[in-house]
Amino acid sequence: MPNALTTRSLVDLVLDQLKERIQNGEWCVGARLPTEHVMAQELGVSRNTVREALRVLVFTGVVEVRQGSGCYLRGQRNLLDALKSIYDCDSTQTIETLRIIKFESVGLATERRTNSDLLIINEALNQIQLKECSSWSDYLSWQTTFNQCLVDASQNSALSQLYKFLNQIVENKDNHSSNITQHKLGLITLNSDIAQAIDTQNCKLALKACCALENALKTAIKIRA
Repeated sequence: MPNALTTRSLVDLVLDQLKERIQNGEWCVGARLPTEHVMAQELGVSRNTVREALRVLVFTGVVEVRQGSGCYLRGQRNLLDALKSIYDCDSTQTIETLRIIKFESVGLATERRTNSDLLIINEALNQIQLKECSSWSDYLSWQTTFNQCLVDASQNSALSQLYKFLNQIVENKDNHSSNITQHKLGLITLNSDIAQAIDTQNCKLALKACCALENALKTAIKIRA
């Protein structure tokens, strides 16, 4: 019976070789890959080893299987490698990306929001108005949730998922417990302005309120520091 560690090592070696061939342009996007039998012969391993390596490429979105036709190259970049690159970005870059997504999403939301979106947004506003939120960590947790509601209202699932993923990267980075009481009312008012502009489908006012909110947050954070 083959050693599990040896088998795993063979799969990793085959995977590395396949990735290298893909990066070197041996197969173009959309091309049909050689059969498992052919690759096994070329690499000097069993078909099972090749199959396991291909499963990893399928899982990461590099290869797709077409029933009865074979395996085709879907892309040259490993999805997990791409996500790791994003995860390793400087936090300032991640926050900048979040802001870009939010502004673009708010613009789209003024055109595409549904009645259901408006209910969710207003419910989030009601929660912060009723909640005794005195620390920055509490407020930022709510702001993140509210922002996600705005992005979701864009009806663009790619933006929604990317925004959620990036927020998971930066969450819990701010552990300060400074008091937010003196800033809370002004910040909530600006968030309300964004919600109102989305409701009335006024893109210009929505983006203006977003800018005002970003400036108010920066000012509050500087004062806090």
